[in-house]
Amino acid sequence: MKLPFLLLFLSQLLFVTAQNNYKIYAIKFAQRIHKIPSSARAIGDKSGDSTGVYYMIWLLKGDNGKTILVDAGFSDPTGYEDMQFTRPDSSLQKLNIKPEDITDIILSHPHWDRCQRHRSLPESNDMDATRRSRSVHKICQ
Repeated sequence: MKLPFLLLFLSQLLFVTAQNNYKIYAIKFAQRIHKIPSSARAIGDKSGDSTGVYYMIWLLKGDNGKTILVDAGFSDPTGYEDMQFTRPDSSLQKLNIKPEDITDIILSHPHWDRCQRHRSLPESNDMDATRRSRSVHKICQ
């Protein structure tokens, strides 16, 4: 009877010690200077409210050596003169993260503000897979 209990205890101990812990950072790299009307974002909105627009990337830093970037941002704010902008790689440097420290990039969705990464950020398998789609190819170039 003691052996099954011991095996159960050891399996639980291994499960607990095998878990990885991540610190999660929300990093704002750009924002629109002027707010936009809520009606531009919500169909049928008649409130007259406005909202700020912020562009974020996310960093997951694991105790397992993984440094994962969720969304890679964009590198050229041309056409958005009302924007305060810092290159995403420069924003990462504030956390002492160099481009070569990034082990993985995950794209939440294929919009220009998520995948037009600065050329100093590494390519990843995720980015390559996204580029295989013809409709996404033009957005992520």
